[in-house]
Amino acid sequence: MNTLIVEANELTDITREGYQHDYEKAFEKMSDDQRDWLNRALNIMFPDGHRWINIY
Repeated sequence: MNTLIVEANELTDITREGYQHDYEKAFEKMSDDQRDWLNRALNIMFPDGHRWINIY
């Protein structure tokens, strides 16, 4: 399964312990294109903002 899709899915429940850790581990392995894709997905899913938007 695509890591980015999993990360985007986890965003719907950011209160779950461990998701921030999962995000950090996945983020460090993402290419610039993957980070851009995730950032665009976050902006669509959370138009009012999300703590993971524009982290890099």
